[in-house]
Amino acid sequence: MFITWAHENTDWKPEQVREWKHLVGQFADVLMTGCGIDTEIDLWQSEPTDWTRWGPSEIRKADYVIIVTSTAWKERFDGENKPTEGAGAAAEADELLGIYNTSQAVFRSKVVLVQLPGVDKAAIPGRLHGISRFRISDVTVSGLEELVRHLTGQPRYLRPTRGRVPTLPAEQLSPTVESPRDQADTPQAVYDTLTRGAYLERSQSTSDARHRFRRRGVGLDDAQIERTLAHPATVPADIIDCAAGEMRLLTAALGAGKSDVAEQWHQANIERALDDPDAAIPVWFSVDDLTEPLERAVVDEVGRPTLARLGVDVVIDGLDERTDRAPNALRQATEFLARWPLSRIVLTSRATLAAKSSDVVRLGPITPDDGLALASTVAGRSLYGANIDQTLLQRPLFALLVGQHIDIDDGVAGVAELIDTVVGRVVESDSFDLYVELKRLAVETTRNGGPVDPSTFTTAAAAAQIRKSPMITVSDRACAFSLATFEQWFASKALLEGDIDTAELLSSLVSFNRWKYVFASVFAAGDPVKVDPIMTTLVGWNPGAAAWVIKEARDSGLIRPRPVLDADDWERVGWRLRTATSGWLKGLGPLSSAFCMFAHGAASTFDDTALAVDIDKNFLHVTWLGASQVPDALLPPVLREVPSGPDGQYNRTLLRRSGPLPVGVNWVWETAQKFLADDLKDRFKALVDQSGISNEGVVRDEFVDDRRQRFNTFGAGDGKADPDNVALYPGPDRPPTATAPFGAYSSAGMKHRVELILSAAMKCYVELTELLTPSFGKTLAHRGMMPLEFYGVMFHDPDTVATGHNWGYGEPGFRWLLKPIATATPSEAVEPSNRVSLALNDNSRSEEINDQRASLYREFRSYVEANPAYEPFAGSFTTTSGQIDVLKQRPATRIAAGWLAEDLARLGFLPESLRTTSW
Repeated sequence: MFITWAHENTDWKPEQVREWKHLVGQFADVLMTGCGIDTEIDLWQSEPTDWTRWGPSEIRKADYVIIVTSTAWKERFDGENKPTEGAGAAAEADELLGIYNTSQAVFRSKVVLVQLPGVDKAAIPGRLHGISRFRISDVTVSGLEELVRHLTGQPRYLRPTRGRVPTLPAEQLSPTVESPRDQADTPQAVYDTLTRGAYLERSQSTSDARHRFRRRGVGLDDAQIERTLAHPATVPADIIDCAAGEMRLLTAALGAGKSDVAEQWHQANIERALDDPDAAIPVWFSVDDLTEPLERAVVDEVGRPTLARLGVDVVIDGLDERTDRAPNALRQATEFLARWPLSRIVLTSRATLAAKSSDVVRLGPITPDDGLALASTVAGRSLYGANIDQTLLQRPLFALLVGQHIDIDDGVAGVAELIDTVVGRVVESDSFDLYVELKRLAVETTRNGGPVDPSTFTTAAAAAQIRKSPMITVSDRACAFSLATFEQWFASKALLEGDIDTAELLSSLVSFNRWKYVFASVFAAGDPVKVDPIMTTLVGWNPGAAAWVIKEARDSGLIRPRPVLDADDWERVGWRLRTATSGWLKGLGPLSSAFCMFAHGAASTFDDTALAVDIDKNFLHVTWLGASQVPDALLPPVLREVPSGPDGQYNRTLLRRSGPLPVGVNWVWETAQKFLADDLKDRFKALVDQSGISNEGVVRDEFVDDRRQRFNTFGAGDGKADPDNVALYPGPDRPPTATAPFGAYSSAGMKHRVELILSAAMKCYVELTELLTPSFGKTLAHRGMMPLEFYGVMFHDPDTVATGHNWGYGEPGFRWLLKPIATATPSEAVEPSNRVSLALNDNSRSEEINDQRASLYREFRSYVEANPAYEPFAGSFTTTSGQIDVLKQRPATRIAAGWLAEDLARLGFLPESLRTTSW
């Protein structure tokens, strides 16, 4: 639970500010310590914090947000405060406004208003009068009882048991007259060819068949399928509460039961439609079904008049199985709801697809007890007490497989071993050896992005056998795997066994996007002897893509556990760590100079390093040494202990790294990345300066300008380095005063300065990516959006005086977003350049950014749709309010390096907390 509040009203005296701070702090303390409510508030933050980011982040994570009402907070929410005041509360209000404008239902369920003693009702924003509100007269445990009941779902009074409904007679006033069908719907919609009841009963039958087909695709027989129908999936409350005009993207790891949950929601909608003639019509599409635009497909199914009168409840299933179509489907869903607001849409996907956070519902694991009950149902006997890895029971798919294939004597070791067992038994059960043929099918369906006719790559006899496999779905003559799990398993085997060349799959980011889940499967469970060469190629090609693969494998739950390691494994572990570190250094390119041995001058090449390894249970200690620093005592590449000289001294550079051993079989790549990220964290700012100053560009220009300005007054800047001691950016254009002894800026002068800085910052970012991260390409979130536009508004009052709660001395406040502006791929048109669109003191621009988030988000989604390979690396769509350091030294370098640091942190090469604030 997060508390948002404003620290002071504009007319308060210092003692009033202190009393208010004490009262709010007391309220938070009673909630946390007296009521047991997990609470977060800014008063408890001791570390330096970027308040414009911290508060919105906490709001997104919190189940509830308490707004402590006050006149100042109302001004933040209504946008009536001065832009230089209350940046943290304003950013939090903006985040809440984003939720409010996106889904008022979500907003109402998440937000609670609290009036502390002495706060008037007039301090509540007008739009929030319908929100749950609690007036607190006594800040004690008893005084907060009603609030705590609301937050913890404990009603004061229990609901009584419902009685029987009496049967009442009905009279008919006049015969029912059917409305003429809409003549525009030609050909006739499927819904219009049947009675409503017949259509819904057909939908119910189709849903049941689809549910059974998914179970059969896992390998269950009819009796097992029937038993599992007694264990329906649980639909999350966020899906149930989806209101008309809203969309939900249901995401979860592989095997978590996304399709079953969506099917359960679909069946509940069918039952509702059967009971209520005015309810929306349930419609189901798999992503492969959408060969035409979504709206046309829906109109073909139910007709335009029914769509307009009742709306539809749509499921679009399996977006992760067709990554090239997923962004398009998400955009179409957004546009469809804008046109047909009585409708609702639920989509399923492993990835969040850069969707708005308020639309995303993450499906968590089921309990081990529920999983064991499901497995026991399939097995037809109780499995309590069996030797089963508990993680297998937390995903419905794997619980089903456990129940079907469990061996009580041997047990089941993990997800990877379970899938190996399932596929092996299915393949072995057929007299025709399909292993090779199914590998080829997996390669072709992955490469093609959809079903493939097997007769195009194998014999007619083999194609016929493929079509009979229980793991295969057949449409006409084309075949696809019934579960993405099986497709990725066979494709990963093809890659591991050399049937396809790794380099071929890495010809472009588009190609990688088709194969990314296969790479994740390979990394998660593949034999290290075969995985290490594949990962070496991948990290050398694009370290950003490799980082995504490692994170996806870790999040997927498919990691095959590594064998137990002890001190005697030092040599094998040491050589694997050297292989992984060398591979990462090649891919990192210029960033590799941050590697501890290079940065300390202990080695000039990687071959000139040595590595000592010590394994203590599940903890790893490594020591890097300069191999040739002692000429008469050269070291081998891998050692068990750190050697010392005759005098007991080491006489060479030693750099130690330690950390817990990850559980996965290919853990060395994750550990090597983490160690290198620690090195880069310590040296990133220095690398920016060293590379930038050594090359022509913005970093050098600002460095020269900064040194010159230390000894010269500001001149009339124009954004270009000037050898005649003219400032790079324009300085103050108003004369000095007592409060501004170095001069001040007019609003027009400040706007001109800011526009030059922002243009330089975008140019600087591009230069830094070319100098420092040439192999990353569009896996860097900001680079992937380019060309982009800084679209914002600056509020500036040249007469503002600094106080404890604003920046003052004419510093501007901003509201902005970064939006992609490319309308075509480079092959179709010339890319536009990055640009700045900055309004000055323009409330309409501010309101547009705040109130038109939906349309601005659609622009962002359209770009992602046109560039689906960028989607895994795209940052979330955000609008930002706050300060930009345009009056400090080297402002463009600061902004650009901050963007690059954010990109690298998202990929795991820098900590999230890194801020480039000191140069």
